[in-house]
Amino acid sequence: MQGTQPFCSIIVPCGRPGRVTITLDTVHNQSYPRELYEIMLVTPAPEQLGNIGENGVCIVNSGKLLPPGAMRNLGAARAKGDIFLFLDDDCLVPVSWLDDMVRIMTRPESQKVGAVGCRVVAFHDSFWNCCADHALFSAYQGRQTGQVAGLGSAALAVRRQAFITVGGFDEKLLASEDWDFSLKLQEQGWQCWFSAATEVRHDHRRGGFIPILKASWRYGLTSGLLVQRRHISSVSWLARVMVRMGHPGFYWFMILPYVAFATLLWCWEARRFSRQLMCIPIVLLARSAYQLGVWQALCRSSIL
Repeated sequence: MQGTQPFCSIIVPCGRPGRVTITLDTVHNQSYPRELYEIMLVTPAPEQLGNIGENGVCIVNSGKLLPPGAMRNLGAARAKGDIFLFLDDDCLVPVSWLDDMVRIMTRPESQKVGAVGCRVVAFHDSFWNCCADHALFSAYQGRQTGQVAGLGSAALAVRRQAFITVGGFDEKLLASEDWDFSLKLQEQGWQCWFSAATEVRHDHRRGGFIPILKASWRYGLTSGLLVQRRHISSVSWLARVMVRMGHPGFYWFMILPYVAFATLLWCWEARRFSRQLMCIPIVLLARSAYQLGVWQALCRSSIL
């Protein structure tokens, strides 16, 4: 990167053309100099985007809806920036988002920072949306700025060099590809940082008891233990225990103790935030649904 303001590429994988316009409005309205960033929209349906491509947006046709990692890699392959900023098509960024992410990456002491994430919270403030944030998107709910073990990819800045070093996102993963990417970065000597001062709004539309449990179960089913097994030496001791209990017969009996202990740890970290603690029952049930999904995935793989 040259100078203090590098050229950046904002990459938006888009599977929902009807919802991306408002996202792009916030991307266009950044305090960062407009001539120093490009906007790339990766979509299987460019014909549904109207005149978006005439407003300084580069349209990348994916041909079909690909897994999230593959959509991001496709955009990165065409990007010119020194820093890639991945943004989901249902997120609204504040005017300082690009400035905030670049500022952390360009500090003299940040040469080994490979990726920077930030807070991503529900668009509408309600009890159920708060529960969804903490049950489904806990990686985005940090309260402190600093180095972390994993980042979500809904609003993620990545140094080009770091992205190339690890080969981008795993294109076969349907879920947890961002966790896998974070672990790959750290195994190659890069750091992952979280910016608690930057907050992106997320129109996830999962605020409700049933939607939260269904989404949790589905994430567990599609994730299984693939990432934990792949990075066994890098995950937490608790995750390693669950991997070693990876046979469906053993795993079933570990679900309740694991969920209870993990939720207790979460409660300890959240003890100063009363509104967050109101979500404890939902978080506990959502974690249980996730682990049931993992168990079901293990059962399927053992049959195959």
